[in-house]
Amino acid sequence: MKCLIISLLFFQLLIFSFNFSLFGHHGAIWQLKISEDMLYSSGSDGTINIWNINTGNLISSIYSHNSWARSLFIDEKFIISGGYKPDSTLKIFDKNSGKLIKIFQSDGSIFTIFSNKNYIVYGGSDNKVHVIDKNTLNYLFHHTFHERWIRDLLIVGNTLISCGDDGKIIFFDLQKFNIVKEKKYNERIIKILSINDNIYGMSSNGNIYDSSTDKIVFKIDATISSSYSNENFIYIGDNKGTLYILDNKFHLLNYVKLTIDPIISIYSYKQLIFVGTSSGKILRYNIKDNSIFSFLNNFSIIKKTILYNNKLYVLKTNGSLISYDIHTGEPNLENLKDILTNFFIINNGEIYHSNNKNEVIGPEKNILFNSENDISLLCKIQDYIFIGTYNFIYIIKNNLLIDYIQLDNEWPISYFYENNTVKIGTNNGKIYVYDIKNKIFKIFQISKNPIIKIIGNYYITFKGEIHQNKNVITNLKTNIFDCILINEKFILSSTDGLIVFDKGSSKTVKIETEYPVISLQANENIYTALSNGDILIFDKEFNEVGKLAENESKIIAVDLSKDGQYVATGGADKKIKLWKIENGNLILLKTYVGHNDWIRTIKFIDNNFIISGSSDNTIKIWDFNGKLIKTLSYHSGYVWSLEYKDGLLFSGGWDNNLFIYDLNTNKIIFQKNFEYSISHLKIYNNSLYISLIDGEIKKLNLSNLKIEDIFSINSTVWNFDIFDGNLALGDENGYCYLINLNQKKLIQKFQAHRTTIFNIKLSTNKIITASSDNTIKIFDFKGNLKGQIKDFSLSVLAIAIDPIRNIIVTSSGKNPIILQIP
Repeated sequence: MKCLIISLLFFQLLIFSFNFSLFGHHGAIWQLKISEDMLYSSGSDGTINIWNINTGNLISSIYSHNSWARSLFIDEKFIISGGYKPDSTLKIFDKNSGKLIKIFQSDGSIFTIFSNKNYIVYGGSDNKVHVIDKNTLNYLFHHTFHERWIRDLLIVGNTLISCGDDGKIIFFDLQKFNIVKEKKYNERIIKILSINDNIYGMSSNGNIYDSSTDKIVFKIDATISSSYSNENFIYIGDNKGTLYILDNKFHLLNYVKLTIDPIISIYSYKQLIFVGTSSGKILRYNIKDNSIFSFLNNFSIIKKTILYNNKLYVLKTNGSLISYDIHTGEPNLENLKDILTNFFIINNGEIYHSNNKNEVIGPEKNILFNSENDISLLCKIQDYIFIGTYNFIYIIKNNLLIDYIQLDNEWPISYFYENNTVKIGTNNGKIYVYDIKNKIFKIFQISKNPIIKIIGNYYITFKGEIHQNKNVITNLKTNIFDCILINEKFILSSTDGLIVFDKGSSKTVKIETEYPVISLQANENIYTALSNGDILIFDKEFNEVGKLAENESKIIAVDLSKDGQYVATGGADKKIKLWKIENGNLILLKTYVGHNDWIRTIKFIDNNFIISGSSDNTIKIWDFNGKLIKTLSYHSGYVWSLEYKDGLLFSGGWDNNLFIYDLNTNKIIFQKNFEYSISHLKIYNNSLYISLIDGEIKKLNLSNLKIEDIFSINSTVWNFDIFDGNLALGDENGYCYLINLNQKKLIQKFQAHRTTIFNIKLSTNKIITASSDNTIKIFDFKGNLKGQIKDFSLSVLAIAIDPIRNIIVTSSGKNPIILQIP
């Protein structure tokens, strides 16, 4: 009977699709919804997170889309999400189990979803409003009365109401299949507000229109990024982080600056207002006492660390596993040919891991286990492998499942082993005690908060409680991510740094760090993994004695002077370096210091100046002697790309803005705000070519400053290049596109890499691509592979080429290198 149940459990796993993390989203929070005291959020990381509305603890997640989870709706039966291109799908999940029930494909990104008892409706960038029968989940029809993107939908009675970028509000009768009423305004309508049985339209420029009279009933002098209404209040968020609160008669009651980021989603519940921001924050604002609570977003680059022999293994949130030699500090990318989600190292140094397919892989690369859910716990004790996933703990021996423990709708996340007994802590605050010898277990409740660490009879919770058996010995009242015990002192990692709690004296000491501490390991030293990816090393007296940092000097940007004699580099160390090429070697001439964040782009101006753009939102101009000539601060986001021509400086940024700055008059002479962030700029034949992050290529004619569309793909583009009338670009999926600019026609498409192409260069019949798979490849214009350069230790982010000398200048970490083009 036990074998039959175990077999059925493996089958049962296929109906779930939940994932687990203590952290939240990594990226923008596009939608917030509330149902049954749970907060649902969808984000640009492709996940739907489900939160406890009171504690702020993350309950579970659904990996819903391969791109942004752009829209979300929750009703009594379903979780419904819409994806951003290229994953332009509507997905319907069972609300209780997380089971994916049905998928509908769209021709564009899905920005909005609504559901009532009869219909599910959705719309987006395909300019269509789609209607599904909710009872049968059959697609019924769509209407195409909008000329531009659809931003919001609402069903009132039998009337389907839609609004969009064309300024229209359309009232469509779902029974008679015709338009009842159409309103047209001269600006984008981004939200439909239903107040006192009347329909209002919220514009992006801050106007609220009464659709029955066409009058403006309220106006805010701000750029509006979100709004929400209930029967009593209207909530409006702008692109500078301000929340406005109106009553249902459009009187402004209050406004509060909640954040510096655009507020892009709002939902209210009783006296609480929940807002989501473009940077991934979820904030809970209490109207009654004006308090603000911040949900924990996924701010960490590091997920887990293990210290084994003389190596510190670091699992990053992107799925890569880095091992540091703790004596030399040298990083090494462990080549497991997988995207890791968890790992464990046994005594002989062999690695067990789980991947993004929720497979558990043994040292021999054999699949030991497979689940539809995240692997939240993985360890090997004696001859037994313990695998924790949603609602179950599985015990495997000799590649066979020999036992299991069924949990109570929770995740196993921590463990401790001693004397043939394994203690396992869950995200609901329970401890499962498993007797390996007798294969029996017992359960007891410690807390209502996640148990992040077990050390003997001590239990440490995510909310900062330290329990001895069932007694609380202290409450640190902050989020705790990891804990070790050294010399009767608990050393805990937190958002503020290290916390040292002496259990003898009950005294607490805090050691501040620049970034939150995520994970801890110790031998004669203490290795503290920070959320930015760095590892600080402390001795037992908490003196900082070293640092491990894979990206401490990683080069992100490189440029080659026109005469081929000089190389400029910039990167994660916030420094610009000028190098001279002598006899095939690079000699460092100058180091420029002045930026406060990563250098994203760098450019030579003639052979006299260097310009740099940074994540600190500034552009700096330097002379060759290292003197800072000028700082330009007109961007409000990362400066991602720079170009220069005849005294004019062109810059594109993460703030969606293109600027042309006249260096002779010191004035901005042109500005254009696009729908999406700018990823690259290139001047060719008196035109500026521009790539947007969504895959669009545009051309700005420098004579008349008119913009035209050149080409578009349904995926992210980071870089492109132009040569002899041809434009080549690479996308996030590793595809390379070759476009004839005169005909605006795709002449070649081929798979160059299996992962993101970060940089691409063109020369005579050569396409050179650099990718996150740690390779550079060379193709001809027909897509035939002509050569490749492998064995880089990191993703190749930047390349420059000298076609005359047939060389590539790039980087394998902290210093540039010169390579011969094969």
